[in-house]
Amino acid sequence: MAGCFSRKEEIDSAIRQFQAALKLKPDFVQAHVNFANALIRKGDLSGALRESQEATRLAPNDSETHRTLGRALDFSGDRDQAIREFRRAIELEPQRPELHDDLGTVLARKKTHKRQQPNSLKLSAYNPLSRKRICTLACCSINNGH
Repeated sequence: MAGCFSRKEEIDSAIRQFQAALKLKPDFVQAHVNFANALIRKGDLSGALRESQEATRLAPNDSETHRTLGRALDFSGDRDQAIREFRRAIELEPQRPELHDDLGTVLARKKTHKRQQPNSLKLSAYNPLSRKRICTLACCSINNGH
């Protein structure tokens, strides 16, 4: 589909592809997941939440939908709900180490943020390194057929 995107044009192209796929097949779960990951990368967190919630609604027993929703929630600052989503993903597929890694990351981030001032919390939520990690994870999901 859209592959790994690194430039703004590539993200925008991927988003258009996912939108087109969803017009043809609105219940295409993987397109919602990939669309949400592209929106996270672009910084459209409300759009990412919408798409990942729809993916989870369509496939409530799919660990990847809960993982994607967890990422969107984490980047939106709702770490408690993100933790619940990552735990649900692990419930569904406990053998996937990346799910445990994601949960550990958000738990560590939550602990660190409790010690930070409110303004630094906002800045760290948009850390480019974290967004790059999301892109890498999204690309791995796409390339592995998840």
